[in-house]
Parts: sequence; C-alpha cells; structure tokens
Amino acid sequence: MSQNSTDRNQALLSAVSVARFAPSVHNSQPWRWEIDNDTLRLSVDPRRRLKASDPDGRLMVFSCGAALHYARLALAAQGHPHPAVTRLAEDTVPDTGLLAVVAAGEPGETTEAAADSLRLMMSRHTDRWPVSDTPIPEPVLQRLQSAAEAEGGHFHLLRDPEVIELAAATDAAHRVIEADPHRTAELDRLTGVLRDDGTGVPAAAVNPRPGHVRVMPRRFGHGGPPESTPEDSETDASARYGLVFGTTDTAHAWLRAGEALSALWLAATDEGLSVEPFSEAIEVDTARARLTGLLMGIGYPLLVLRLGWSHAPGFAPPATPRMSVAEILRQARED
Repeated sequence: MSQNSTDRNQALLSAVSVARFAPSVHNSQPWRWEIDNDTLRLSVDPRRRLKASDPDGRLMVFSCGAALHYARLALAAQGHPHPAVTRLAEDTVPDTGLLAVVAAGEPGETTEAAADSLRLMMSRHTDRWPVSDTPIPEPVLQRLQSAAEAEGGHFHLLRDPEVIELAAATDAAHRVIEADPHRTAELDRLTGVLRDDGTGVPAAAVNPRPGHVRVMPRRFGHGGPPESTPEDSETDASARYGLVFGTTDTAHAWLRAGEALSALWLAATDEGLSVEPFSEAIEVDTARARLTGLLMGIGYPLLVLRLGWSHAPGFAPPATPRMSVAEILRQARED
C-alpha cells in the first residue's frame, strides 16, 4: 500500500469516527461503514432498524444521510475538500443496504470553514428544554433553509395555523403509539434507561416537564406522555416549527434529506439556536399523511423540528452515548 493510500485510509477512518456523532432517530445509530480500496462505503445496519416504529426504514435511511454528511465534512476538515460521493439511484431500494460510496479525493488545503464545521459537529446536540420568548430573526431562518437546500433537501417553516394542525397530528400519533405494545416496548428499550451498547436516549437527556407548549413531545422511558402542570410557566410562543422534507418518497430522497438535516442543524448550532426533533408524527402513517398535506404537494416529510433560543444560554444536556468505531466499521480490505 502506497503512502498516499495509507494517508487516505487514515482520513477515511477518522471520518468514520466523527460520523458516529451524527443525529439519528432515538440515537439508534443504524449505520455501518467499510473502508475498501481507498473508498468509504455506507450501508444501513438492519439490526438497528426500529421495526415497529419505522417498518419502511424511512428514518433509518434518513439517519444514515446525516452520518454521510458528517463523514464528508470530516474529510474536508482533514484536507480532502472535495470528496466524491456516489449515492444510491433515485429509483433503487438497496437489497444489500448499500447507500453511498465516498472517495476522499485529492488532498488540498483545510479551510477555516472546514475546521469550524468539525467543532460544530462535536458540539451539536438535541435540546428538549424550554426556549426563550425572543423571536428568531428571518435572516437566521433563511440561512437554515438555504443550508438544507444546498444538500438536496428542504425545510418548510410552519405558520401558526399549520402548527395547530401539527399539534393535532402529533397528539393523534401519541395515541396510536401508546396503544401499540410493540411500539412502546421498542421505545422503552431505547429511551429513558441506561444501556450498555452505546445507543439510546438516557433519562438525563430528557425534560420530563416541557411546560405549556403548543406541540407536546413524546414520553421517553416508562410511563405516559409528559404533562404540563398549573405551576409550569414555560411556553414555546416564540419557537418556530418546521418540516424537513424530500421531494419524493424514495430511499434516495430520504438519504439526501438526512444530509440536509445535518447541514441545517449545524447552521443552527453555529447561530446558537436550540433544536428539538420530533419523529412521532412521521412514525404513524395517518399522522404523516396529515403533515404531507401541510406541504401542499411539494414533498414528503421526514422530521419535525422545534427551533428557538435556549432559555438558559450555554446549557447543554449530558452527551448521549455512541458506539465505538470497531462496532460500526467492517474489516477493511486491501488490493
């Protein structure tokens, strides 16, 4: 193996390490990687698909898209500014689970923006705590939309009447989920408890009392949905809700929308915004159809986001766990 090939493989290995920190549905981390002949191959890990909550694999592929974006940025931060990416074809549902192949490309200069992206990837987190009553300026929201569109996805900001429909769809989804023992058992295995496999959402990352919010988040761990009490004074009146969506309901679009989510979230992190994702209305077919209606025929929703300024600037919940590189990387092969 030549020195150049060794250097590229080391960059690819480092990219896999960084990609572990990408967001994924319930921190399930449903991806696996392989370094093969100076390329990085991204596949789904079917063992980590949420069979009850995500039977079509929509959120699994979407999560892998975010990991792909992280890997691309990590390569740029290591002096490979133009990695070549081959994604699955628009009309393909891969039986093998292969989603994308990444080649590091020729080495170049590491820009300040690339280095800054690495910092943002390591500091990005989900914030389920209250947001302040300060509105988000329109130029900031436009930046987030532009970030998503640059990655082949889209972000639709909801108007107040649409938020009412979102709240109703989410409430209906909660009822379906709570009535299904397979869904609740799957959720309980991943959330609100300490796990030893590097996945899931620990109780310390969950806000059990979200306050008087327009869209009630799901319950995590054992027990019913979180409830507001009369003494809860927090609201989300200045929060903005939106839908990350793709233009088609295909695995290719799910992957690109995941890349768009990552770009949007990193831009929000750079602005100092709080981001909370909601997937329950995506997991239930009837609720997802209601959200699709809000898009008026322009696309198919993959995730709901709540945006706002943190009620306690500088606060970050405890980090969620991550699997090791060895657990998500197949044995590399050489020529």
